[in-house]
Amino acid sequence: MGDSIDLHVHSTCSDGTFTPEEVVQKAAELGIGAISLTDHDSVDGVPIAQEVGRSAGVEVVPGTELSVVLEGRDLHLLGYFIDPDHRELVDCLRIYQQERRDRAERMVRKLNRMGIRVKLEHVLAKAGSAAVGRPHVADVMVEEEFVFSPDEAFHKYLGYSKPAYEPKYTLTPADGIHVIRAAGGLACLAHPVLYGRDDLVVAMIAEGLDGIEVRHVKHGPAE
Repeated sequence: MGDSIDLHVHSTCSDGTFTPEEVVQKAAELGIGAISLTDHDSVDGVPIAQEVGRSAGVEVVPGTELSVVLEGRDLHLLGYFIDPDHRELVDCLRIYQQERRDRAERMVRKLNRMGIRVKLEHVLAKAGSAAVGRPHVADVMVEEEFVFSPDEAFHKYLGYSKPAYEPKYTLTPADGIHVIRAAGGLACLAHPVLYGRDDLVVAMIAEGLDGIEVRHVKHGPAE
């Protein structure tokens, strides 16, 4: 087993590029000894990732990533060492996923009103078994040649405050932390530097936060 770890990894069960199996295999190839599969609003990939991990020599910590809102800001909570079969967690994730579908439908309707005739069924097909999100809408927009790239789709239509943006379903920080802890997990704040407000970190600690993500691709050394 390698010495490196990566505790914030997504797969095709949410907005990642690789399947859970491929994520584990790539971790093994890179000499990473442990990962946590933390797909947005999903634990669907955890069992197969753990199975592959056992044979590949990679420890897979069961995880997920939930959205919460504090003072009007969308924050992400990483849940580690959770029981993927815990009833309260499963029910919570089911609500998140249904709300994701409803959100995609609302965004598609907005795009249609602007003359961008993408279809919800194409977006859902693009998502497949994954939790549907804005990247899937963007991919369909590229395929239908309404934009040149996903970045353009976000910049012009799907990003925060853009004309087709729709807010997503969220919990309060206290509820999000409760769900993770009820499932036996630890609740950690994802990429805190991206929120631009240290006071939100302090407020999350007051809500019972267990940890803070320090190393992230968008965190500089000083941060």
